[in-house]
Amino acid sequence: MEPVGAQRSDPIGDALTALSVRSSVFCLSELTAPWGFSVDGAPMSKFHLVLSGAGWLSLGGDAPILLRAGDLALLPRGHAHAIRDEPAAGAVPLDRLIAEHSVDGGTRISYGGAGPMTRLLCGAFSVADEHRVLPLLPDVLRVDADSVAMSTWLAPMLSSLEAEAAEGDRGSSAIQAKIADVFVAQALRAWLTAADRAGVLPLAVLSDDPEISTAISLVRQQLSAHWTVDRLARQVGLTRTVFISRFRRSVGESPMRYIMRLRLSAAAGLLSTTRLSLLDIAAATGYRNDSSFSKAFAREFGRAPGSFRTGLRAPVAAVS
Repeated sequence: MEPVGAQRSDPIGDALTALSVRSSVFCLSELTAPWGFSVDGAPMSKFHLVLSGAGWLSLGGDAPILLRAGDLALLPRGHAHAIRDEPAAGAVPLDRLIAEHSVDGGTRISYGGAGPMTRLLCGAFSVADEHRVLPLLPDVLRVDADSVAMSTWLAPMLSSLEAEAAEGDRGSSAIQAKIADVFVAQALRAWLTAADRAGVLPLAVLSDDPEISTAISLVRQQLSAHWTVDRLARQVGLTRTVFISRFRRSVGESPMRYIMRLRLSAAAGLLSTTRLSLLDIAAATGYRNDSSFSKAFAREFGRAPGSFRTGLRAPVAAVS
């Protein structure tokens, strides 16, 4: 029993309270097909906002992600990645594009062939108290333009960005960065709020046990993989019995219970920030089909995924 007056730990609430975003714009890219660029990995959170057109985001060996006009992709841990007009297109390093194809020596890039144009705003962001916020997020946080996270306020903000991009006046980069602050903060808030409304703990465990920490990282990086206790134990070089014992001591629950809650936490975020179908969300979070995913979600939270997504349509105020 907790002592009288004791306060419960609320990491998600603390993260939302501490959420303060500052963005910087690397470049406004006007790219005509065929085109593609790559970004090196670095300990810096990055974002890409599609102003018009479309592109495919690739990260490691994961399946490419289609980004359409108004979609936002955040890479909280700054992993190496590429964006192309087609998944199989070539990719030039972004630093080289900025050096060789900038317009008027500024942060505006014009590059590509004679095909349709895509316009991207690319940059970096930082978050106050990032050690508390960033571990709660996936490697790629994609927010769709018509998701519940963006639908109530996206159009005027996107119009403002388009106007700044078209005019290109002095100081426009600073204005673009301020507007990007709102986009990024809203995306982060939507993901965290969805997990909070689902009643899911953030699961950002920082373990002092190196093998358990490695196991947790493996699961978070490959959420859709078929994880079992035996497989995880083998991956970190422990016997099943020792692994379970050390995992419980370090995390406070069994490995499979942790994995289930981690998957459902990610599912809650996807329900809020994407237009993905239940079948796609099931696949992304390690469930065999949408039926098994829906049953697990309803069993844990007392309502079906569709009902949960509908309930998120109450607007969340944009922040800067």
